[in-house]
Amino acid sequence: MKSILKFKRADVERLIRHVEKSKKHSKVYGEKKGSPGLVLVHDDGVYLMSSGNPRDLVTNASGETRSFVAQAQGTDPKSDPDWHEAAAALVGGDDFAEKLDLPSCRRWLDGNSCRQWMELEFSDTQIAFISYKKEQQVPAS
Repeated sequence: MKSILKFKRADVERLIRHVEKSKKHSKVYGEKKGSPGLVLVHDDGVYLMSSGNPRDLVTNASGETRSFVAQAQGTDPKSDPDWHEAAAALVGGDDFAEKLDLPSCRRWLDGNSCRQWMELEFSDTQIAFISYKKEQQVPAS
């Protein structure tokens, strides 16, 4: 299975800025020590979040405080009625958190300077950054 995950550029930029200014970073399963990067998550939809600590918190209209995330297009539980099916079609049914290292994320952002949407190719075996500047894909993990 291969699919394309699309994220709003402005959201990805915010996340990368947060990672870059953070002195501490959360670890994901399998890491011995937290490292800087974006975390691709599948649970309530599919989204990217910063590994930076303290977290980049936002308060929604209901007064709930949560981490700021860049939601993959079509997978937002708050705005996409079929988000669960869309997320499963894009990345499968299992929940996961996968760290994408900061230097690769920065190159991905810089390599798509004219794009409104940032894209990742997701498959059963790898996650690849899609860069339109050089018309190439670079494996993320």
